[in-house]
Amino acid sequence: MEQRGLGRLRLPGLLALLAALTPRVSASQDLNLWPLPLSVKTTPRLLYLSPGNFFFGHSPTSKAGPSCAVLQEAFRRYYDYIFGFYKWHHGYKKIPSEMELQKLEVLVIMDPQCDRFPNITSDESYNLLVKGPVAKLTANRVWGVLRGVELYLISLSIFS
Repeated sequence: MEQRGLGRLRLPGLLALLAALTPRVSASQDLNLWPLPLSVKTTPRLLYLSPGNFFFGHSPTSKAGPSCAVLQEAFRRYYDYIFGFYKWHHGYKKIPSEMELQKLEVLVIMDPQCDRFPNITSDESYNLLVKGPVAKLTANRVWGVLRGVELYLISLSIFS
């Protein structure tokens, strides 16, 4: 059989060409966020967290509240993850209030599904707006809250 053109190099060459021409997907602007959010807008402003002043809270209009064990356990776990060992062994530094993020307020819009397990069709969508002194996390279901808090923690890890 006679080979013409690129011969056996066709497939690897084609794959390399496709890789070179594929647009880079980077909604995270090199923040290395995963899973990659649909969109991200960043500002150069930094906000600080203090273990003595930061807490997770529910919006008064949220369909999920303190009785939602899935969220309460996640809040406890995430707080420990954020501050962990630090809160017991370091003194608190006074942070100016305009530079401090004091609360992550959660709003669940629809039936929260606190008493169910997630499945392949679970809604994990969320909107996270971080502005001091309160960050707002809005989601249709608790699964979106968990996904949004995970992203929040990843972004904290990047800047700490």
